[in-house]
Amino acid sequence: MKISEFLHLALPEEQWLPTISGVLRQFAEEECYVYERQPCWYLGKGCLARLHINADGTQATFIDGAGEQQWAVDSITDCARRFMAHPQVKGRRVYGQVGFNFAAHARGIAFNAGEWPLLTLTVPREELIFEKGNVTVMRTPPTGADVCVSG
Repeated sequence: MKISEFLHLALPEEQWLPTISGVLRQFAEEECYVYERQPCWYLGKGCLARLHINADGTQATFIDGAGEQQWAVDSITDCARRFMAHPQVKGRRVYGQVGFNFAAHARGIAFNAGEWPLLTLTVPREELIFEKGNVTVMRTPPTGADVCVSG
């Protein structure tokens, strides 16, 4: 069951970056993800669920509140589809990070695997969405219900 609350919070566009910077400074010790996709800015915090493909692309790790599962990677695409179909992920915004060697791996070109993962997909526990002079705040508390504050 999803519980939503809406509160309209106006924030002029010229205040978006200072606000995002302030949030990142305030939570500097926690996981945060930021990206811009015109005309919006998205800021995610925490982790509800994550898919991690190791540096050489052979091992997938799925992490959520229930623990951790690992499996061998046959296809990164299939792993990503499996992740996207999971109930904690389905219908939510997913933040991604692709490693430098991903292009070589995808084309079958030999590369020296480093320490960084080839791919990480994360569903944040909390999210701020800056759009059209408003801010929407969404979070998933420990109960699993969604709370949405919008403005």
